Amino acid sequence: MPQDTITEVLNTEEKMNLRREQTATECRQKLLTAQRNAERLREQARTEAEAEVREMMSEAERQAAQQTYKALEAASAQWEQKKQEARKRVPQAAGWIVEKVVER
Repeated sequence: MPQDTITEVLNTEEKMNLRREQTATECRQKLLTAQRNAERLREQARTEAEAEVREMMSEAERQAAQQTYKALEAASAQWEQKKQEARKRVPQAAGWIVEKVVER
């Protein structure tokens, strides 16, 4: 093999090795960039999910408070109605008590 051909093959091998190293470095950089982007997206998704959960919890608490208020209103109305009914029966109960005491 002539010397020029050997030199050319060696130069080509050196260029290919250099190119392989450069490509490997580029791939590592792209991988690091992709990992950073994935981490950033994961963190952003987590933050958004937490905000959504907080919002859902606030809405659930608001609805629960509203239902509690309505239940308390209904109980209060029932209480007033029962109280009025009981007051209407007081004279009758007092008459019955008097009647029983007098009979003895």
